[in-house]
Amino acid sequence: MLILNKRLISLLAVLFSISLVIFISSSTSFHEWKEVKLLHHKLSPELQNKLNQQFSSVENEEVKQYKEYKEELAEKERIRKELEEKKKQEEEKKKQEEQKKKLEEEKKKQEEEKKKQEEEERKKIEEQRLKEEEEKRKQEEEEKRKEEERKKKEEERRKEQEQLRKDAERRKTHFVNIKNFTYYDFDKTDYLTNEEIVDLLKHLKDDKEHDLTRYHHEIEFDKRITPALYLNEIYKTIGENNGVLSTDLKFKFSWADWLDFDSRLLPGKDFLESHNNLPIMGCDDYGELIGFPKNTPERQEAVPACSGLSEEEFQSMDNNLYPRFKVTAPFDSKKISIPARIIHGSVYSLHELSPPERLVYVDGKTKTDIIVPIQDEKLKEKHVYNHSLVSKITNDETEDPEKLYLPPINKLMQKILETIKPSEINKNSSSIYEVSKINQDPHTLQEELSYQMSREEFDMPKNMDEIKQRLPNHEIENSLDRKLLEKIELEMNLYPRENYPKFFHECELDGTDGSHFDWRFFNVRSKTNSYKKTSTLNRIIRAWLRFTTTENIHTWLAHGTLLGYSFNEFMLPWDSDHDVQISTESMWRLAKNFNQSLIIDVTTDDELSSGYGQYFLDIGGNFFDRKNSNGANAIDARFIDIHTGMYIDITKLSKVHDVEKDLTRDFYNIHSEIKSEYFKMLKQYGITAEDIIKDGDLIGGNNNHYYRFSELENMKKCLFEGEYGYVQEVYPRILDREFPNRKTGWSFAGFTWRSKIGLWLKDELCTEGSNDRRGDSCMNHEYVKLLYDFIDKDGPKGGERRPIYPDWESVIALDHILDREGKHDK
Repeated sequence: MLILNKRLISLLAVLFSISLVIFISSSTSFHEWKEVKLLHHKLSPELQNKLNQQFSSVENEEVKQYKEYKEELAEKERIRKELEEKKKQEEEKKKQEEQKKKLEEEKKKQEEEKKKQEEEERKKIEEQRLKEEEEKRKQEEEEKRKEEERKKKEEERRKEQEQLRKDAERRKTHFVNIKNFTYYDFDKTDYLTNEEIVDLLKHLKDDKEHDLTRYHHEIEFDKRITPALYLNEIYKTIGENNGVLSTDLKFKFSWADWLDFDSRLLPGKDFLESHNNLPIMGCDDYGELIGFPKNTPERQEAVPACSGLSEEEFQSMDNNLYPRFKVTAPFDSKKISIPARIIHGSVYSLHELSPPERLVYVDGKTKTDIIVPIQDEKLKEKHVYNHSLVSKITNDETEDPEKLYLPPINKLMQKILETIKPSEINKNSSSIYEVSKINQDPHTLQEELSYQMSREEFDMPKNMDEIKQRLPNHEIENSLDRKLLEKIELEMNLYPRENYPKFFHECELDGTDGSHFDWRFFNVRSKTNSYKKTSTLNRIIRAWLRFTTTENIHTWLAHGTLLGYSFNEFMLPWDSDHDVQISTESMWRLAKNFNQSLIIDVTTDDELSSGYGQYFLDIGGNFFDRKNSNGANAIDARFIDIHTGMYIDITKLSKVHDVEKDLTRDFYNIHSEIKSEYFKMLKQYGITAEDIIKDGDLIGGNNNHYYRFSELENMKKCLFEGEYGYVQEVYPRILDREFPNRKTGWSFAGFTWRSKIGLWLKDELCTEGSNDRRGDSCMNHEYVKLLYDFIDKDGPKGGERRPIYPDWESVIALDHILDREGKHDK
């Protein structure tokens, strides 16, 4: 058993040794071999010896193999490094090649970009050259077109002048002399001399005997009676309604009550004697009388839209000696006499003129308006107040039921203001509907020294949407906004190309300044009565300033009127009308609330002139557009005296967005002085047209006058013709542009500025004529002394608002009274 065990152990030892040898032989680590050696001490000595031998052999072999292995590894590492270095070099070379390629591509790209830029620059230069050539060609074509147009217009003007010359020659040969057409009897009040006027003014100044506020029965047509009768109706209505003016109050209206058609249309004795005691029998008869016989080329032009009267129209006339024809349109021929003009406008007003929209009574003292609408339906009768009622009027209170006591019109207005409840007075609130009302502006009672305009006040609607925004109540039936919108839409539909016809027509006369009279109301027979013209124009401007102040309408003096103010706060004596301007916003309010109104000035402290002033406010059909139809509609509205036809020109100012288009839209009708005025403004402020448009600073009107907004922004109160108004704070700058000679031109139209007296006086009134700049030699004339006395004693130098000169109506009323009493100075 023991022997068996020993053999088994030996066998196992051999197997173990063999395994170790195999293990050691396959080992690649010398350190692992060492670890095996550490285990052999646990074996038998025999095995240890064998192992030691094996170890030694293996160790030597291992060392050899290890060295070979290390060398192999080193070789491999060398080869690897060489390969890596070679690869690295190849990659670096490739990288350099790629970098080189990239640089070449970048360079090529830059060259292509440069070439492209050069090509684009070349194209741009070429395009610019072509564009400049095209613009130059267009400019040359435009200049050529303008030149052709100018030549064409010159040729047309030459032909027109030639035709006019031929027509004039033909008239001399074939037509009657129109200046010999006599229709009216001589009325000395139309031809009063300066001496006679001086006598009457002296009487007015010192007269304590005659109360000229009373109604004058010695005058066939006292202009104050009709407005007083209407005002009396208002007074009675308020009394019956416990101090309340009924909003439902509306009046009937007839122009025959307001205009003296007898003085305008009845022929004089000389005419009847030369005309078989017959009136003008029709259009042919009228054309023959005024110098345009029936079968002549000018006949239709001179008497357009003329027709005979119907039986109803003939029967409705107050007098069968009135002309037996009517006209429905104006005519603008200059070759017509004063009587022919009066007849033409008067038959239109009698038969065709529509009634006003409303009556507006104005009291300048309390800044109050009474507004009453007019009924729409047309009257069958020719009068609201017949002659029998008027004949019953008395100036004195009486119990006689056959008499009608009518207080002086200014006192009647005062009674109404004392009777009306304060709560019934509107504070200028916006009204939607046309109703009777009383307006008062509490701010104006404080007599503000100035006010400031905003840019928005000059904004003009550019299209229908903006127009509707300006009229927020346009969807309300029968509202004022709706009525105005319908009028605008009608105008746009009638003239879709904006070629609006001339709206305002004047009564051009043969050799006189008829262009300063409205054709419908013209009634001035003498052009020599300067006092009548001056006092009437004084009254008109006072009424306008009172009305606009009460209604808070932003308006100011302009052009010749402003020039007159700059000298002495009066109009220029040779001027024949007034000019005012108005903001766009105020024009729209006028158009909505007051167009076609009859405005009566009953200012309670006016005394002698109260009630005489009656004015028709007429606004042009295309006021909503800045286009002036080739100069035909340069004026937007007029404030017209219905008894003479004299007026105030009213121009709205609005923002200009394209000055070049504005200046060229009517190039041939814009005076060179006005163009020069625009460029003077740019020079004054050292700016360009681009600057002023960019800043939205340019304001202009249809008459091609331009301003900077800063020139209109600040308005200051002034006294003009004895009434408060407003002017621009910088008005001298504006006048310097419009009237560049105003500081050196001391004589004009036969008048000279007399610095000592402060008046423009006719040279014929001064013994030294135009050589007397101070006016010393003028004070010997009674007329001058009287005028100076009216101004110096009680005039505007004291800052008091009042009429400066007695009204012409008071002058002729006193003349009639003195005639009747036989008290005229011999």
